[in-house]
Amino acid sequence: MSPFNFLRRSAPDSAPKKVAPSSDLKAFERQYPGVQLELRELRARIEANPTDTEPILDRARYFLNSRLPSNRFNCADDCSRALEVDPECAAAYALRAQSLGDVSHPNKISGRWPARAALDYLSAYALDSTDEASRAAFLKISAVIFRDKNAYEQQEELDALREMLQARVGEERAARVLAVIKA
Repeated sequence: MSPFNFLRRSAPDSAPKKVAPSSDLKAFERQYPGVQLELRELRARIEANPTDTEPILDRARYFLNSRLPSNRFNCADDCSRALEVDPECAAAYALRAQSLGDVSHPNKISGRWPARAALDYLSAYALDSTDEASRAAFLKISAVIFRDKNAYEQQEELDALREMLQARVGEERAARVLAVIKA
């Protein structure tokens, strides 16, 4: 049975008891070809009906807590709206960011929007938190972004990140986030 069948139900306790297999990405994608469709549907449903989000958030929580490799780079974008309407997802999102930081191919993350989105939303919800796991995930992601970059490339990343953060969380918080990253 597809792990995404539960997404069509609205009961909060309808989440699957088992996590989908994650050891073989290609085998997983062959077994569950509807992953991208489900992710697009999640985003569209949140955008279309932001006042009735509970069933959608149940779906988002599943994505956040799963270790599906095919979702690793899509999760930041597809769950960002869920975070905006339900900040309590932040702890789960920190775990997802941790999995981003654990990726063994940093070039797939470095300088790309998924990592920036992870920084963006973690800064909005976890930077002021006393939750050490959230802070650790935030710092690990920032380290991945700047790993193996020269000073010019790092400055380009910082400029792009500053612009994104200012639009999202304001100048003051953006400055604090960038100070943490530079430290």
